[in-house]
Amino acid sequence: MNLFRLARIRRNFSASHVISAVAVSAFAIVGFASESLADTYVITDLGAPGVSSAGYAINNLGQVAGAVYPTGCCNALPTVWSNPGSTTLGSLPGLQNGLPQGINSSGQIAGYSFGNAGQVATVWNGATPTALQYLAGTNVSNGVGINNAGQVAGTSYNGSVTASFATLWNGTIPTALGQLSGTTHSSGSAINNLGQVAGSTSIGDTSSVATVWTGGLPTALAFLPGTTSGSALGINDAGLVVGGTIDASGNSLATLWNAVGPVSLGTLSGGLSSVAFAINNLGDIVGSSNDRAGGTFATLWTGSTIVNLGALPGGKNSVARGINDLGQIVGYSQDANGESHSVLWTLSPVVAVPLGTSNWPMTLLGVVTIAFVTYRRRTSGAAR
Repeated sequence: MNLFRLARIRRNFSASHVISAVAVSAFAIVGFASESLADTYVITDLGAPGVSSAGYAINNLGQVAGAVYPTGCCNALPTVWSNPGSTTLGSLPGLQNGLPQGINSSGQIAGYSFGNAGQVATVWNGATPTALQYLAGTNVSNGVGINNAGQVAGTSYNGSVTASFATLWNGTIPTALGQLSGTTHSSGSAINNLGQVAGSTSIGDTSSVATVWTGGLPTALAFLPGTTSGSALGINDAGLVVGGTIDASGNSLATLWNAVGPVSLGTLSGGLSSVAFAINNLGDIVGSSNDRAGGTFATLWTGSTIVNLGALPGGKNSVARGINDLGQIVGYSQDANGESHSVLWTLSPVVAVPLGTSNWPMTLLGVVTIAFVTYRRRTSGAAR
């Protein structure tokens, strides 16, 4: 299954259940001027040989929610990875597939189930799925984010998918979030522990507006200068929002919205496009960017630095989808055979080399490097 081409995997799926990807293209770097390679990160392959998989979210316990795709894009086994292995989650009657999208600190997982009987937003407690109720007048739904109180954010659709509604579920009960004046479509993409929901609103298939709902009321987020469309994909507990904006030429800009307004995050050196999917409570942001050679790589924006997280050995593409407050990052990467695998990036441990050997300067350098990276990550969130 090819999940790449700097694709923004849409979290709002149509009734056809086919994962759609929207290619994004070039823009100028603003703000993040320094780039670093992933020499302080270790990538771990969570997948199985010969089978596609992807990780979409991670909690502070290091549990990863995602899916295994045994036969391609349209068959998905909901999966959670945790030390020491993985667990396939249960399915609902008539809905043989499941796609987890978010996981909270208790290990509750939100996503959706789909199959011959339709598609419905779902919460898994342990391996047990519970279907969330449809919003009145709709019969298709997907859950995307879940906070520590168990509130779920996502989207509800009518049968013809001619209208969509950003939705908040408390327990299994749905509530439609408010629409911006004049809009007909809205979608929820993420939720924080204050119950704020990030997503987008639009009029039909025209340009969308990045939107945050507080107490069910929508607020439009400002466009970057020269852009005409935006989507909010992640939000942290401080209300910082990340996502992407697109200019009149179709160029994509990974974007942070803070108290001042929108900020362009930039790309890897020489890159043509980027998108931001998630932000943790330290202000670290993850997503993807093209590089000078045209590859797509998982990207971390931290402080004033852009970090290329790299890919599995032999792989040419990777995407970062989630980050927890410990700095663990989850996503997916191609392997040497071009297969997509769920992966985890973690800060490299310091290798203990006895002092007195010829390698002691490298040991000292490793200690200083990790200490600096940790300090920078913890202070960068406050700086934003």
